Amino acid sequence: MITAKQLTENSWMLKDVKLDKSIGMVRKSDLGRYVIFGIKTSFDSLEEVAAHFGGELVELDDEEVQEILEPKFINGYPVKHREAFETESKEIKGVIVETYKNKEKSRKVFAAGWYGMKFKNGLVNCFCPKFSTLENSDFIGPYKNEIDLEFEVKKYNNQLDIL
Repeated sequence: MITAKQLTENSWMLKDVKLDKSIGMVRKSDLGRYVIFGIKTSFDSLEEVAAHFGGELVELDDEEVQEILEPKFINGYPVKHREAFETESKEIKGVIVETYKNKEKSRKVFAAGWYGMKFKNGLVNCFCPKFSTLENSDFIGPYKNEIDLEFEVKKYNNQLDIL
């Protein structure tokens, strides 16, 4: 699903709504052709441009776009993927972790929230790591936001500097 947000009379920003990524900027030339910046090919319409990127151009109002882009949460913990399937609470190393799959039939299980992964030189921020990574590593978390994690990571890393 691709949207075209009009920037000026003759330019648009294309965005893949499901992936939440900008595709590129399009301008309408003096000859009435639609040109994507950085690509030499021109098109007859914005619909053709969207088809070039493998999508269909849809017109959504701001509220509909916001609903699609609204972040997902599992029991208050943020999820980095647009969809969360088979959510489940699991215990690992004495910590309750909210887990999910990003696709219905996927075998990959992710942990919702923010984590600090322990390495030799200290903690590193990690958002929604694979559950298997948590099983095989030392970590702190989960945290509901990055600010809380940052505070704990700095505290932990400062303790390492003192030792």
